[in-house]
Amino acid sequence: MPRPIAAPLPPARQAAKAGKMFSSANKAARACKRVARPSFSFYRFADEDAMSRIEIVRNGVPATVLPELVAALHLPKEQIVRGIGIPMATSNRRLRSRESFNPSESERIVGLVQLLARVDRWAHARGDALEDGFDPEAWLGEWLTTPNRALGGHPPLSLLDTADGRALVGAVLESMETGAYW
Repeated sequence: MPRPIAAPLPPARQAAKAGKMFSSANKAARACKRVARPSFSFYRFADEDAMSRIEIVRNGVPATVLPELVAALHLPKEQIVRGIGIPMATSNRRLRSRESFNPSESERIVGLVQLLARVDRWAHARGDALEDGFDPEAWLGEWLTTPNRALGGHPPLSLLDTADGRALVGAVLESMETGAYW
């Protein structure tokens, strides 16, 4: 079962914190109007318990998840697959043949999905952000490609090809959630 994001704040603190929470986000990403998005199938990976995610990774994530990630993050497929360390030719071949990704590739995809789900839950916990038109997927896509001082000036996406990189990016997101900056 996923760990709760944060305890609800009193309404006055929620409004103040919402302003600080997304201050590092690109203004354009904040300005995106939230529209009814398609139900992305990849969110089911993040909602599973650890044992179920292990089984998903071992069996392979379907290649059809990749176009959904592209749509959700508003990033080119090339940028996403390069960021998670999957060769472009491999991703194209798997998409053409409707194959599943291998366990190593699947683990990196599930790691990216977990980050997406974390930001989505975070925004839904702070309902006022969604009311202001905040799009969690677009924001994460922008944030992942922006150099980050907490990550040594590297864009977070460039670190998602390793388990340690995913953990570090998750820790930076957690610090943003809680307001405990490095």
